[in-house]
Amino acid sequence: MTISRRKALQALGVAAVGAPLSLSAQGRCMLTFGTPACNTTDINPIFQPTGWKTTALDHLTFRAADYRKEAAFYIALMGWRLRSDDGKQAVLDIGDWGGLVLRGGYQAPATLPDAAPAAGRAGGPGGAPRAPRRAAFDSFCWGIEPWDAKSVEAALRQRGLTPVADNQGKDFQSFHVKDPDGFDLQISNGSRKNRRQAAAHGKTSAPAPFEATSWKTVWLDHISFEVSNYKETVAFYAALLGWHPGTDEGSQSQCEIGDIGDIIIRRGGGGNRGAGPGTTPPPPPDTRSV
Repeated sequence: MTISRRKALQALGVAAVGAPLSLSAQGRCMLTFGTPACNTTDINPIFQPTGWKTTALDHLTFRAADYRKEAAFYIALMGWRLRSDDGKQAVLDIGDWGGLVLRGGYQAPATLPDAAPAAGRAGGPGGAPRAPRRAAFDSFCWGIEPWDAKSVEAALRQRGLTPVADNQGKDFQSFHVKDPDGFDLQISNGSRKNRRQAAAHGKTSAPAPFEATSWKTVWLDHISFEVSNYKETVAFYAALLGWHPGTDEGSQSQCEIGDIGDIIIRRGGGGNRGAGPGTTPPPPPDTRSV
């Protein structure tokens, strides 16, 4: 008898995954569920499902104002290990199951002042203005099965996507495509068999911000993903990567990413293209988080 990573961790109570996340924790329809403002209509398929299953988080990609300071923070707090630093980016291992790429050069958007919360978005504790943002989540890479590069490329093109190959060495193969909001999605054959086999022993040049906790990161609880039309994005990832939508709260939906973890896909910018006739929301703010 085999047991999935999700069920094993739930049984152990790791990272509080024994109970599902509360959709109302970030949803805007907690007190107005069922009203016209909360759209709980069915999520329509965006294209024919691929039949793929997401089996691994290969890596997340962040841009940071000072990527070395960011790396030192996660190394000290979460026990992540530095694999490499080439002067432009740092590559970290998240436990033994995922990775983080931290790149420099982040600049806050001029249209969304970091010092104040946007309409409909929470600020800091007690509603205080948020601290200036110094990093942004801008890409993720998932491992899928079954993998055959030619078949994967053909399936992407059949669905109107434009795959760009990005291969490394002899074993790692991947394609970049854009999701409905233009977010960079990388689809790969990344797995424990062909990734992070050698131990990571890199040393960051930035000082640790505090004494290391000695914690180990064992589980991706969830990613919070703000988009312009959450129904369209849920349909896209469900059909393409086999994610399983959960309860539709009216402003967001929580999906299972295989046995890896969850993702809360929520609408942003004060609107949702699927919320009703005549609604045209602005581009989603830079608020994706893990």
